[in-house]
Amino acid sequence: MHELSIALTISNLILDTAEKHNARNVTEVKLEVGELTLLNNEQLNFAVKTLLKGTKAENCKITIQPVKAKLKCGKCGYEWFPGKVLQSPGLAHLESLSCVQCDGTINLIMVCPKCRCGNADIMSGKECIINEIVLGA
Repeated sequence: MHELSIALTISNLILDTAEKHNARNVTEVKLEVGELTLLNNEQLNFAVKTLLKGTKAENCKITIQPVKAKLKCGKCGYEWFPGKVLQSPGLAHLESLSCVQCDGTINLIMVCPKCRCGNADIMSGKECIINEIVLGA
């Protein structure tokens, strides 16, 4: 579960920000988490809330905005969302990636559905960003 290590980093950044600005408390935190991070948003939320217990951010609202994976062909420039292609009948582009740590598998489509080029760039879906920390005066 890599959610815990990410949650620890997020919690530390929240508390450091509150301390730096002499905030009385933290009321809200907004995150963006890409689907390619393989983070479970519910587990991440729980881990952050648990780590913030007993701090000035204990009662803050945590909002996690999921970010869809988006790919772009390096040859023709076509952009697509792998989830939509996965639902289509032509699954010829399907490649799977395995995690060496947990033996889990994720299916990604890295071959362009338009020109069949295998040179795709990931445009979005890998981010884990703290967008906003709302501090109480």
